[in-house]
Amino acid sequence: MIKTAQLRVYLPSERVGSLPEAEAGGARAPHDLTYAIGALSMSDDALAAEWRGRRYLCPRTPRLRMLEGVLAVSNAYDRLGTGSVVPEQVAGAAKAELERIHFERPAARAHILTSAWHVPLRWFVPFVTSNREIVGHGSGLRVRYRCDQREAMSNLDWAVSALHGVELLEHVMLEVRELRRWLGEFPTSSMVELDYGSVSEMFDESDLVLDESVVEIKAALDALHRGTIPSAIRHYHRVASRWAGGASISSSN
Repeated sequence: MIKTAQLRVYLPSERVGSLPEAEAGGARAPHDLTYAIGALSMSDDALAAEWRGRRYLCPRTPRLRMLEGVLAVSNAYDRLGTGSVVPEQVAGAAKAELERIHFERPAARAHILTSAWHVPLRWFVPFVTSNREIVGHGSGLRVRYRCDQREAMSNLDWAVSALHGVELLEHVMLEVRELRRWLGEFPTSSMVELDYGSVSEMFDESDLVLDESVVEIKAALDALHRGTIPSAIRHYHRVASRWAGGASISSSN
């Protein structure tokens, strides 16, 4: 089974309305998920969380996420030629349905981003060390970060300012800007969560507890702000190497 991590946006429960809460299990996606990531529940419900004395819900919007997943895979490999990974007919149908959904419901958006086998480095940017939590017990330990939308946006803005003008890291800035654009579509009352999920199982317990990915990313950005690019690159490569194995599996798949 594919191991995945997720970046989620939760809304205060009173803003979500009558959407039911997610239960364990649930219907799996039909065959047209072949080109998306992982096994996706097709239940149109919401994940629930208690944070800072308040209740939050994260709508799963399965059909929307599935369509976006198909297009993401298609776009990621378009350099190999149109239809080389995702058949052109499948990608076209996904794009048409996604456009129809947004036309009928302009406010519709995916509250969950999913990554197979690793945590993308840009996902660490919205958070600081104090946002980190170790949850579960024994072999079921996993890492989770939580902060409010304002803090996440502030950290992303800071990162963009640090990366601006650094030609060597232009691709990183574009990825951070895209993440900022996605997160900026949600209300400031939202809670943002990075959950290592089943990707946690790829690490020994001690390595998981001592993981310093957020620390390394922040150190790299600090170095860029100071103008010490060689130091920034060293920190960036250090955290990149930690996730290189999982990222390579994702790319090869």
